[in-house]
Amino acid sequence: MKAENWRTTYQDLIENLPIYVEDAQLTICGLSTFVDGYVRLHEADLLWAAAEGTPEGALGRELFRRASAGIGGEFYLEWPEGARWVDENLRVWRRGIGGSGAQAAQTLAVLGASALMNLEDRSWEQLSVIHPDILVATVGGLTRCGELPSGQGGKPAHYIFEFTAGKPLGPIVLKRSSRTIVRFQEEHLDRDPDFERESVVAAEKAGAGILSGFNEIGPQKIDES
Repeated sequence: MKAENWRTTYQDLIENLPIYVEDAQLTICGLSTFVDGYVRLHEADLLWAAAEGTPEGALGRELFRRASAGIGGEFYLEWPEGARWVDENLRVWRRGIGGSGAQAAQTLAVLGASALMNLEDRSWEQLSVIHPDILVATVGGLTRCGELPSGQGGKPAHYIFEFTAGKPLGPIVLKRSSRTIVRFQEEHLDRDPDFERESVVAAEKAGAGILSGFNEIGPQKIDES
């Protein structure tokens, strides 16, 4: 399709969005929600200075290898203390909502469409990055996320290391922009019994459902999940 046709297509979409939103049925979104922390790789000097044989050194070498080859994607490093190390030693310039289902719910809420999302972690850190109009389940039924009181606990964040074409990284200048998502421990799907109950009821009138998060589960928990 020619560029001008894409332009026309997007213009038509924008003009018709209010109609689509008004007609949209509920979307049920799951099954894993967390916080994403964003780090600019060219600012992560401590990773390059880390000693060989340390987990931070292993992380730095892998991220350097990927960025220098222009490779993004996702990387799992078994390092339970990794999230704390990143928060204490690197600049996390932004935090946002993580999880494909959760990000879809966020986009729908921004547009004004209705979305029901499961949510195990209801700590302040997690609630602070969620759109207040996303629906979540409670003992008493459905409520807006913005009306939830913050609770205890908190899942470990995932970290998105961004790298930008033209920026120097050690001895090289990067030729491609991309990002690598880093997780430091295996996880489980959100445990949200109220969502399990309410989503079954809501499914009768819902227009769509989104399932995601299974790539984060360790082999020992896959059957349960």
